Amino acid sequence: MLRDFAGGTPSGTDAGPDAGPDAGSDAGSARTPAAPFFLSCHFFGPHLPYLIPREWYDLVDPEGITLPGSFAETFRCKPLVQQKYAEYWSTASFTTVEWQKLTAAYWGYVALIDHQIGRILEALDELGLTDSTVVLFTADHGEFTGAHRLNDKGPAMYEDIYRIPALLAAPGQVARREDAFVSLLDFTSTFVDVAGGSGVGLRGRSLLPATQSSLLAQPEEPWRREIVCEFHGHRFPYAQRMIRDGRFKYIANPESLDELYDLAIDPDELYNVASAPDYAEALGDLRLSLYRELIRRGDRFYQWLAFAGDIPAGLRLRPETALERFTAAPALASPGAKE
Repeated sequence: MLRDFAGGTPSGTDAGPDAGPDAGSDAGSARTPAAPFFLSCHFFGPHLPYLIPREWYDLVDPEGITLPGSFAETFRCKPLVQQKYAEYWSTASFTTVEWQKLTAAYWGYVALIDHQIGRILEALDELGLTDSTVVLFTADHGEFTGAHRLNDKGPAMYEDIYRIPALLAAPGQVARREDAFVSLLDFTSTFVDVAGGSGVGLRGRSLLPATQSSLLAQPEEPWRREIVCEFHGHRFPYAQRMIRDGRFKYIANPESLDELYDLAIDPDELYNVASAPDYAEALGDLRLSLYRELIRRGDRFYQWLAFAGDIPAGLRLRPETALERFTAAPALASPGAKE
């Protein structure tokens, strides 16, 4: 498909409407320049259920699987919804051997997708397009698959779900690892930038500068030092907001306990220190930063933070009441009224 879609036409040939899918795909032929193209490839996995060919399902030996450190989860001092979600999946009844097999199947699924992406990159090479094509890879979310004794994704804003792969390959780039906080919103801005468009009005920022130097070293405009994520429910309504900086992660849970994790000493997020006196300052700073960002976004979740959190009274934005919203709405003309 890539050869047919982006490869152009070999000189002296005519790939007309009756040509087959491989017409004009000889990578060794001289080609007329192809028009710019955008190809978006979406894979279902690695996602439950793990229905994949046997060769990939059995690719990874379960006995070689080491379960994550968060497998020691007890849900102590955690929102009750997490334990209930584990009960929903009946994960408490899974044996260690079953978790290992589930995880092995997951990694087999990852390998299957990796193989398919490799085929796409090989086609780019065959067509001579690698040096003129920007390739980005990411996912919409992660997967628990045993982490915190949970499955799927859901009402728990752990790194396993929110810290996802992000790869960028562009002509002339310097190969390295990026430490800056990147959002899926940045991918939209990057697509527009590659196409030569304007990013005005977009919430994200282009990632193309990362191909030359760290995003944290960009001189024009400082890159974000915190990132805010949202959760609106999965399988049932449940609202959460999260803010994370280089060390801490704060999660606001209107239905239960708030969470604070010190990722420097607790990378597996097993210990909620939101109520620990030694972390009161860090908790207050993150709540205020989250509050201000939600106001900037127009996210009414900020109203809950104002009343349930410890936002200083002098910094609170008074919420608009239902009466004010009603009276501020344009008056409706009565039937038959003349303008």
